[in-house]
Amino acid sequence: MKYYQFFDKFGRLKGADTWAELDRGFVLRQISIKDQDVLASNRYHPDYGYFLPTGYIDYAAYNQIHAADIDAGLIKPVMKISPEKFDAVWQKHLRNHEHEWATVKKKHPLGTVIRGEVRAFYPQGVIISLGENVTGIANYKRCRELFGHTLIPQMPIQVTIGGFDERMQWLIFIEPHSAA
Repeated sequence: MKYYQFFDKFGRLKGADTWAELDRGFVLRQISIKDQDVLASNRYHPDYGYFLPTGYIDYAAYNQIHAADIDAGLIKPVMKISPEKFDAVWQKHLRNHEHEWATVKKKHPLGTVIRGEVRAFYPQGVIISLGENVTGIANYKRCRELFGHTLIPQMPIQVTIGGFDERMQWLIFIEPHSAA
């Protein structure tokens, strides 16, 4: 894993401080903070929905491509940071939602079969929303085997709650099947 911090002049929260965790060039977790507005990859944002940069990212190349703008002080370079520095920001974000997360876990016990909606595809799997800022993850390969090319955002899906992902504050869904 590699961890980065940068001032995101171009992102959705223009001018946000951003921290990212990458695995082999793909973002797994990212959080951007500008004033009191937070855009984190594990939660739905009211203006931007679910958000995680897609595709391969090479921040060393970014710094090289933008070297002239960095040297002129127009933009700041992307800086490599320690996992501990990233986790400090991420854990603070999770603590801000502890009460809500505890309520979600109480309201959605293990083994509950529930209907949701496919919202996004992340490297971790299929992001499924139950509404009311309740998010979960299902195994992409299993969903793809069941639904083929009909697996698309906004598709209704029925899943069973199989666990809780404390690192992301997500429900873990198993046994996906058609909600029709």
